[in-house]
Amino acid sequence: MISGVLLASYSFVGGGAFGDLLMRWEQMGFFSYVLPFLLIFSIVFGVLSKTRIFEDNKSINAIIALAVGFMSLQWGLVPQFFADIFPRVGIGIVVLLIMILFLGIFLPRQNWAIYVFFIIAAIIAITILLNSSEAMGWQSSFIMGWTWADILLWVVVLGGLAVVIGSMSKRPHSEFSQISPAFFTDMHKR
Repeated sequence: MISGVLLASYSFVGGGAFGDLLMRWEQMGFFSYVLPFLLIFSIVFGVLSKTRIFEDNKSINAIIALAVGFMSLQWGLVPQFFADIFPRVGIGIVVLLIMILFLGIFLPRQNWAIYVFFIIAAIIAITILLNSSEAMGWQSSFIMGWTWADILLWVVVLGGLAVVIGSMSKRPHSEFSQISPAFFTDMHKR
C-alpha cells in the first residue's frame, strides 16, 4: 500500500519528475517542432549573417530564417528526419569517443593515427546517413548492393589518389616569388 502511494505521488516508475517533464514536452510537440525550428532558424540565420549577403541587416536575416524555419516544419518531413538521425548521431559520437580512447591507448602519437581516426569518423558518418536515408524511404540500395570487393577497390583507388596528391612536392611559382609578402597582407586588409 505504501509503495503504491509513493509510486503514484513521485512516479519513480516513469523516470521521476524529470522523466514526466520530458514526456509532457514530447506530448506538446517540443521535440518535434520547437527544437527543429530553433535548429533550422539558428543555422540559416548564422549562415546569412556570416556570408553577409544583406550586409549587416539582421532584421532581413531574421525574417528569412523565420520563414525557412516555419516552412521546413510544414509537412512533418523535418521532424521525422530529425527524430531518426539524431539518435543515430548520438550513438555515432559514443562510438567515436570509444575509438578515441582506444587510439590513445594503443596507437603511438603519430600523424597517421589521426588519419585512422578520420577514416573511422567518415565510416560512421556514412553509415548514419545511409541508415537514416533508408529509414526515410530514400533509396540508397545502389550502395547497399555493393560487395566487399567493390568497396575495397574504391578504398584502394581513393587511397592511392590521396597518396599521389599528398606526395606531390609543392614548387613555388617563379612569378610569385618576386612579390613581397607585405603585398599580400596589404591586399587582405581591405
